[in-house]
Amino acid sequence: VLWRGSETGPKPPNGLNYHPLEWYFDFLKTNGFNAVRLPFNHRDVLDNPPLDLTGAKLADPSWMDLDYLGMIKQFAAKAAAKGILVLPVADRLDREPLPDTEGGGLWYSADFSEKEIIDSWRKLSTLLCANDWNVFGVDLMSEPVCKRACLPFPFMRTSSASLMACSHMRLLLHPSSCAAPSMLLHGARALPRTGTSLRHASETRYLKCARTG
Repeated sequence: VLWRGSETGPKPPNGLNYHPLEWYFDFLKTNGFNAVRLPFNHRDVLDNPPLDLTGAKLADPSWMDLDYLGMIKQFAAKAAAKGILVLPVADRLDREPLPDTEGGGLWYSADFSEKEIIDSWRKLSTLLCANDWNVFGVDLMSEPVCKRACLPFPFMRTSSASLMACSHMRLLLHPSSCAAPSMLLHGARALPRTGTSLRHASETRYLKCARTG
C-alpha cells in the first residue's frame, strides 16, 4: 500500500481528517495487508521543519509538537505496534516534483547534490534503522529515469540509479544501523529531459542489495 501525503511537504499521511492513524492500520491488518510504502521528499528531511497538521483534525494531539522527521519516526512506531512493515520511499527531491523534461526522475538535481541526498539518507537511517524493526528497507527513488542510455541490453534497462544503489551502499546507510537493509529501485520510466517513455522496453523491476562487511 502506498500511503501518500508526506511527500508534498511537512505533512502527515493523507486521511487524518477522516480517521485517526490507528484506524487505518487496523483496516490494513483486517484486510490482509502487512506493509506500507511511506513517500517523502528530501528537502523536508534535510530542513526538518515543524509538522503542518492543517486539516488533519484526527491526528494524534501530541503530533502538534513534532517536526517532519519526528512524524516519520512516530508513523513507523505506530505501524510497528500494529505489526505493519514500513518502506520509506524517496518520491521526489523537493515538495514539487520536476517533470522529466526538466531533469526530474533523477536522484539529484541542480539544486540537490549527490552529497546532500546521501546526507538525507543518513539522517533517515540514523532516525529509523537502529530501533525500528519494521522499517525493512528503503526505495531510493520512485520511478527514476535513465541517466544516459541506460544499459545496452533491453532486458537490463533499469535506471543508472540502480548502479549507484549498490556501489554507494556504505555511503547511504549509517554504519551503526541497518545490519541487512533492503534497497529497492523501480525500473526506469523515461529518458531525462525528453520524457520518452521506456515502459515499452522493460517492465518495472526491483533490485535488492545487502550491505556486507
